[in-house]
Amino acid sequence: MINIEALRDELVLVANVAKEHKEVAEATNNSISFVAQIRNGKNVKANTEKNQQLLQGLIDAYRRVVRRKKEESEKVIQLSDYINETRKILWQFVNKMGFDVNYEVCEKGIEEFLKDKIKN
Repeated sequence: MINIEALRDELVLVANVAKEHKEVAEATNNSISFVAQIRNGKNVKANTEKNQQLLQGLIDAYRRVVRRKKEESEKVIQLSDYINETRKILWQFVNKMGFDVNYEVCEKGIEEFLKDKIKN
C-alpha cells in the first residue's frame, strides 16, 4: 500500500505548479475547500485504498492542467517565433527593395496585422 503522505506530497507539488484549484475541484466533482483541505493535510488522513484513489485522482487532474498549460505555452512560443521571423523577413524585404519607410508606422502596421492573425 502506498503511503498517503507520499501521495499528498506529490499532490502538493503538482498543485503548486498547476495553480488551477477550481478547475481541478470541478473536474473531480469536489469543492474547492475540500481539495484545499486535502492538499493542506487537514482531510483525507487515513491510509486507505479509497483515500489513495482520491488523492491519485486529484494528482491526475492537476497533471492534466499542467500538460494543458505546457501545450499552451509551447503554442505561444511558436507564435512568438513566427512573429519575430515574419518581422525579420519583412524588414529584409523593405531594406532590399530600398523603400523609404517610416519605421514606427511600419511597426504599428505589423502589430495590427499580427494581432489580427493571433485572433484567427
